Amino acid sequence: MSRYCEQCGKTQYLCICQQSVRQTHRIKIIILQHPDEVKRPLSTAIIAKQNLQFCDILVGEDFSSDPRLNRRLEQYKGKIGVLFPTEDSGLIETVPRSAKTAIDAMIIIDGTWRKAYKMWQLAQALHVLPQFHLPESLKGNYRLRKAPSDNALSTVESIAALLAIAEDNQQASEQLHNVFDHMIERQMARIPDEVRARNYRT
Repeated sequence: MSRYCEQCGKTQYLCICQQSVRQTHRIKIIILQHPDEVKRPLSTAIIAKQNLQFCDILVGEDFSSDPRLNRRLEQYKGKIGVLFPTEDSGLIETVPRSAKTAIDAMIIIDGTWRKAYKMWQLAQALHVLPQFHLPESLKGNYRLRKAPSDNALSTVESIAALLAIAEDNQQASEQLHNVFDHMIERQMARIPDEVRARNYRT
């Protein structure tokens, strides 16, 4: 038997397939994933892919002329935004919902903050899209990975917050959180108590 699950790509110990239940939602999710994230044991983008009805993952670093992204920008023209904090970004609560102006798809950048920022800089086509950010009051549960601040969220936590706030989809949001928390708890269980107390948030 392979050490890795063929479905989610994680080790058999961290496999999320049994916990995954596909959820319906209105806003389509498009994840631009840095190549370094693909094989990370605790990468979270796959949780969204496994649990959401409409979620695409595009792997790459420079999306400045990427045909996959360009097709989606054309498909959702005038109805697509990007979840990335910028000087011009508005709170996610301001995502339009009326039939004429509703956002039908949202782009998420998946990578460390430094790499995600570089991807953002390169992908100039994203700069003309409506930009949104999450409330600073939100706190993440990514205890196993260093974050620049307590309110830095993993990719799947950001998507869960987006769905909960922008379309009041608590069911999909909770499902994403549940699978994410399961993965974190499984990994934490393998860390000796003294190491966990010294190095990780509980």
